[in-house]
Amino acid sequence: MTQNAVIDTRELLTPVAKLGLSFEELSDKAHAIQNKCKDFNISNASSNNIRFDGDSGQLIYVPDETSTPRRVPMSKHSMSQLCNKIGVPARYMDKCLESGMTDLAAENINSWLQDFGKNLFIREYDSRVRGILSDRYMTLDTPDILDVLGEVIDPHEYSTKGFFLTEERFHARIVQNRMMKVDNEDLFAGVQVDSSDVGRSTLIVRFFIFKQVCTNGLCISKGGGILFEQRHVGISLDDFRSEFKTSMSRIPDLITNAAEMIELGRKEKVNLLSESDLTAFTDRLKLTTKLSDEAMGKVINLMQERYSTTRWGLVNSLTEVAQDYTLERRLELEKIAGEILVGKAA
Repeated sequence: MTQNAVIDTRELLTPVAKLGLSFEELSDKAHAIQNKCKDFNISNASSNNIRFDGDSGQLIYVPDETSTPRRVPMSKHSMSQLCNKIGVPARYMDKCLESGMTDLAAENINSWLQDFGKNLFIREYDSRVRGILSDRYMTLDTPDILDVLGEVIDPHEYSTKGFFLTEERFHARIVQNRMMKVDNEDLFAGVQVDSSDVGRSTLIVRFFIFKQVCTNGLCISKGGGILFEQRHVGISLDDFRSEFKTSMSRIPDLITNAAEMIELGRKEKVNLLSESDLTAFTDRLKLTTKLSDEAMGKVINLMQERYSTTRWGLVNSLTEVAQDYTLERRLELEKIAGEILVGKAA
């Protein structure tokens, strides 16, 4: 397989404070990515108009819009999407490609494409397939989302504190410039926005709390914390704009509720005094978080040395450890931290 056939990258959150990136500049980045994107349709997809070439590791397909075949490399995500659509195990294909058995991969993919017969929507970025979707997929892309955020969110009241932005995935943390009224805490409330132009995530906006001193973040999705959620099917820009604008009016109540939960969490002790108590606590938390022994040791150490042996101390320790992971895993751990804060886990 050629070097540029199936490409994958490590995904980490970029802290905006280190870059001095404004909300407008983030929007400009998204539009710059969009300018390199193209979409193509394939009707009644079969081996006659789409196939995987084992020699080059590229996808060859003929879009409805032209009779000229396109030969393009694929992202790892788009390969996984293609495999899922035709019923070939994606992990098996990964193993074939990683082992250099590209002919076997091509034979499997092309055999199942032979009589596939469904319509496909192919999204490219810079002449590389970034997503393979069904014709039910509705586009509401990152530039559109950022344009709505720019309309609804006052840049004088909110700042972007972190983001991840590629041709496949968008994540942003936008928080108030005004600190929450919680004694001895540098906490800022805001929203966490997630989406994907290629079906890797639904469009979802959640209430978010940011701890500035160590850039920890936790996501509260319970008790009305989900401000907007919609798959890229039956979605429209106008609906998103209207519902998001309405949902932002709930932020003051969510801040009040969060402050109360934090105060309660600071008072609720976690018993780690005896070996048996520590073991029982660790086992429960490992079951919830799926963290390794090493990571769990770091959580416990942070509780005892930096934060406190309370429910709130656990939340802070867990969200700090979450920074060691890639974006998807970090978001998962921060969501668990939010559930711990409201007493739904651990």
